[in-house]
Amino acid sequence: MNESMVSFAAKYSDLIALKRTDQKLYFVGGVVRDIFLNRTHSDIDILVQGDSREIARMFANHFDGAFFMLDETRNTARVVVNKGADHLIYDFAQMQGKVIEEDLRLRDFTINAMAVDFDQPDQVIDPLGGQEDLASHILQICSATSFSQDPVRVIRAIRYSISC
Repeated sequence: MNESMVSFAAKYSDLIALKRTDQKLYFVGGVVRDIFLNRTHSDIDILVQGDSREIARMFANHFDGAFFMLDETRNTARVVVNKGADHLIYDFAQMQGKVIEEDLRLRDFTINAMAVDFDQPDQVIDPLGGQEDLASHILQICSATSFSQDPVRVIRAIRYSISC
């Protein structure tokens, strides 16, 4: 078991406890990357198999957060929770593809193409080798079409190359 994933499960136990047994939820992207880098984060991305609105609204109600839709077409919702002076941002997005690995392959960089299943918070799903790339300080796109799908990813590449 990875020591970072143990702390991950403990840190988000309140969120994990809200998940119903019939829901499939994953932590994805930057929150997983930042755990491996021992960085703090205030933006948590959650991937939902199914309708993300329902889960995001339930989460907002439970934690007395503000809910709003970021993208109706892509079924992406945001919840902002105030914890003292901190504002935590939770983005809930509907999974693209039938399985988690399909969604991860559509992401920008391998270091952001990692996930943690709420049902198995002590294990990382890493089909593209993001953990190895982080350890080796390599920034690598997930596919040949990563930049053409979203040109803003070029700017993110520069930012990541400076900070990782």
